[in-house]
Amino acid sequence: MINLRKTVLFILSIFLILCTVSVTFAASGADDFVVPIGFEETNADEDLANYNHEGLAHNVHIMIQQFDNFDEAKAEMYDSIDYNGNLSIFYDEDYGDLGYEEIIQDSGKYYLVSIYSMGHHAGSYADHTLDDVEDGIKDFNELNHVEPLAIA
Repeated sequence: MINLRKTVLFILSIFLILCTVSVTFAASGADDFVVPIGFEETNADEDLANYNHEGLAHNVHIMIQQFDNFDEAKAEMYDSIDYNGNLSIFYDEDYGDLGYEEIIQDSGKYYLVSIYSMGHHAGSYADHTLDDVEDGIKDFNELNHVEPLAIA
C-alpha cells in the first residue's frame, strides 16, 4: 500500500513539473507586450499586434510583428532615413508615416516594433512629432524590459 501511494505521488509530481515547464516555456506573442498608457488595441494576435493613440496632436501607432529569426524581421523594416543608436528612423512616402523601428528578442522570438505617426507629408511634420514617437518607443522598451538589437 505504501509503495502504491509513493508511486502515485511520484507520477503526480512528474505531471505537475511537466505542466509547470510547459507553461514557463510557452511562446510569447506580439500581443503579449505592454504598451504605454493611451494606446488602444485595434487588432492583436500572436504574430501581429496594432495599437493606436489618438490623444496626441497626431495619430501615433504601434505595430509589433513576430518573426522566427532576426533576418526575417530585418527584411520587413522600412528603408531608414537615419539611425538613432539601434533605432531606425523611417519615412514611408506612400502613406506619409514617420517613425522609429527596432528589432527586439524575447522568449526565443524576434519582434519588429514600429512606432509611427501617420498620414502627413515629410515637410509637414514638426520636430515634436518625431520626439513623441521616440518617447513612445523608449517607453515601450522600458515597460517591457527590452533593448533594441543592433540593426546596422
